[in-house]
Amino acid sequence: MRNYIEWIVRFRWAVVLIILGLTGFFIKNLGNLTVIIDPNTIVPQSHPFVSTTLKVEEVFGSRYVAVIGITPKEGDVFQPNVLSKVQRITQKLSETPRVVQTNLLSIAASRAKDIKGTAEGMQVQQMMEEVPTSPEDLAALKDALIRNDAYMNSVVSEDFKTLTILAEVRDASAEDKKEGRVGFTYVSDRINEAVDPERDDSVTIEVTGYPPFIALIEKFAERTPLLLMIAIIIIGIIHFEAFRTLQGLILPLVTPIIAVIWALGFMGLAKVPLDIFNTLTPILVLAVGAGHAVQLLKRYYEEYNIAQPGGAEYTKTKFFDASRILGKLSPIMLGIPVVWGLIQGYQTGELSDGVAAVLRVGSISLIPVWVFFLWATIRLIMYVFNPKSIVSDKNSIAANRQAVIDSIVKIGPVMLTAGLVASCGFFSLMVFDIVSIRVFGVFSGVGILSILIVEMTLIPALRAILPPPSQGETDLEKEERIWDKITGFYANTILGPNRKHIFSIAAVLVVVSVYGASKLSIESSLKGYFSPDLELMKSDSSLNERMAGTNNIYLMFDGGEQDAIKDPEVLKAMDKLAQFIETEPHVGKVLSIAQFIKQMNKSMNADDPEFYRIPDNRNTIAEYLLIYSMSGSPGDFDPYVDYDYQLANMVIFTHSDNTTDMLNLWGNIQAFVDENFPPSITVNVGGSVAQSAALAEVIVKDKLLNIAQIAGVVFLFASIIFRSPVAGLLVITPLLLAVLTNMGLMGILGLSLNIPTALVSSLAIGIGADYAIYMLFRLREELGKGTEVDEAFRKVLRTAGKACLFVASAVAGGYAVQAFSRGYYPHTWTAILIATAMIVSVTAALTIMPALILKFRPKFIFDGVKK
Repeated sequence: MRNYIEWIVRFRWAVVLIILGLTGFFIKNLGNLTVIIDPNTIVPQSHPFVSTTLKVEEVFGSRYVAVIGITPKEGDVFQPNVLSKVQRITQKLSETPRVVQTNLLSIAASRAKDIKGTAEGMQVQQMMEEVPTSPEDLAALKDALIRNDAYMNSVVSEDFKTLTILAEVRDASAEDKKEGRVGFTYVSDRINEAVDPERDDSVTIEVTGYPPFIALIEKFAERTPLLLMIAIIIIGIIHFEAFRTLQGLILPLVTPIIAVIWALGFMGLAKVPLDIFNTLTPILVLAVGAGHAVQLLKRYYEEYNIAQPGGAEYTKTKFFDASRILGKLSPIMLGIPVVWGLIQGYQTGELSDGVAAVLRVGSISLIPVWVFFLWATIRLIMYVFNPKSIVSDKNSIAANRQAVIDSIVKIGPVMLTAGLVASCGFFSLMVFDIVSIRVFGVFSGVGILSILIVEMTLIPALRAILPPPSQGETDLEKEERIWDKITGFYANTILGPNRKHIFSIAAVLVVVSVYGASKLSIESSLKGYFSPDLELMKSDSSLNERMAGTNNIYLMFDGGEQDAIKDPEVLKAMDKLAQFIETEPHVGKVLSIAQFIKQMNKSMNADDPEFYRIPDNRNTIAEYLLIYSMSGSPGDFDPYVDYDYQLANMVIFTHSDNTTDMLNLWGNIQAFVDENFPPSITVNVGGSVAQSAALAEVIVKDKLLNIAQIAGVVFLFASIIFRSPVAGLLVITPLLLAVLTNMGLMGILGLSLNIPTALVSSLAIGIGADYAIYMLFRLREELGKGTEVDEAFRKVLRTAGKACLFVASAVAGGYAVQAFSRGYYPHTWTAILIATAMIVSVTAALTIMPALILKFRPKFIFDGVKK
């Protein structure tokens, strides 16, 4: 290790140029990054709900439904102006890419047919081929809708105050991807282009459904750069307050920023879009990178103070007198605009407003800081070209480079260990069935490896290039502050008679957390991610209340052979099932081929309501379908039955996308099918709500596996590195306590276990493992040097422990900015849970773990040390 670092220091300029060149290459690839939420990547592909959903889309074209509601502000919907708007929107949507034309349903859609009886038999005609204008024609249209029950409450409300257009949206094809027609923002924008020209004072037009909600997630994901920028500022402020030096502010940020660029550039190079999972990757890499950089810088100052106790002698000291003053004032100067910006952003709900406020206030409050930075930059350039013009003491320059080498030699193995443990933990996510989790694991692992590369190359090279710290800087870094008081309190507690209270408090925390975790519910409601104050949520709530429901569940029936669905017994069972489902909670309406067969039977019997039922004869059904085909369009029933009548699709409109409600409904449906359907018929469930339910099911099993898997990797690596399984147990103890505390907190706060909250466990383990590893390495080092036990613990807490506090505070602060992302709850949940995980894991690593070590005195630490 020493030879390697000496080589880095010797060829420092070449190392800097190589790293900058690589960074430039990755910056070039950042332009390929896009934000696209692909539902196929965030659901378990092997789950039967998901495979059924894909099959339904393949056969029937049904997948994601956008709902457009048109409500006149006065009167009912039977007004030429209102009906013309519906017709124009329907026509535009039929020409919109990725909208399934044959499945488009509205009063003006070609497949919306009026089936009625005449003296000659059945008459089939388009519901509204032309917009009626006369009172008689408008009344006839109303009668036609009442006569065809399939359209009541699905395309027209029961009070005739609202009309809806249901647009099925398919996944992007290869051609769509080539033409850039990807993502749900694209689809949502095209839908709005069709709708917006029709908005005026006469009607209220509302748009909701699955595509607009996914598009909104994509919009919130685009906040990542702003969140990342604010996180960098907050982490920088915490680091500056911790070290009170210019290098304490800048150097710990160089590594994570470059690592983030590398990770995102690698994603751009691989053309992998940002999605609901990997938008967290940049802030994760930033947090982990800052953590390692702080540990390294803290150790550098220790080694430099040993080599050059008085600090470097500078030719002009006024500069460093100014740096000392600014070191005390800069946290305030930096904090004022950030706090003001967060307040403004929270009040308006827009991060961009918060950033504007930061820049506006900061342009005044930070003038002294910018002047100081400019001054420091000029002096740095002078030092690089002529060190003697700045530093009059040659020994300090040599001490600086020696401190760089010694600090890396001593802490480099620890950093590599912690980094490899974390990266392997994330790489282990590759075994998961959910594609997006695998992608998140890969690029998070790549980001952490990038941190190690930068820390072991660029940082020592830069530190060797930069001027050595002055006496003022080293004095600032050594000043006792709140961090020292915290670690001092921990040391007194651990080493004093109150040590037993640590175990008591930990036991109480475990009991409370277990109690809270027992109340934890598993839920994956898409709409539960959003604030009810958002316009989209208001539109969804309004249409959901007035219509059959804005959420769809699909039941796919497989008869096993051609024309199986034409069997009267099968159709009767489907009709009976539909009637049963409509009695279930949250269900608004059910549509299937059985409904249309009943309407045909009624029309062939002079519209007698007594004949609104399934005929008893298979041939009669076949005859009806033949007669219908003579007047209707070939694709009218495509959403409900395949060409061979082997497969059928039943559409269930629901008011709830709650996965618990869906699973209860599916359980009742299965029981009904077992009792009432022929054995030859198989029934499976799919649709967007079913996919969410599949995800909720998998989260329970996979999340426990995920936690166990990453914890297992951490345990294995720690056991191998320290050559003791006891070390592995000590390292994972703070992590498991943090995870348990988070689960308990979620249960107490009433939060559900869903995609965002489940992901926090992985983040907590990936970030929190570093604290325990750094503490154990430093403790072994101090005891190995012969330091008395109590003093060794005090010194470890004063050095490595203090750095852990810096890191935990910075990580919690960096993630806390997401709490100000109003309207999107996952950001708020992540901010709360990550902050909690950091507080618990660092406190446990600095108290519970040392207390356990002192109580049980494991051999891998105390071997050879006198009791």
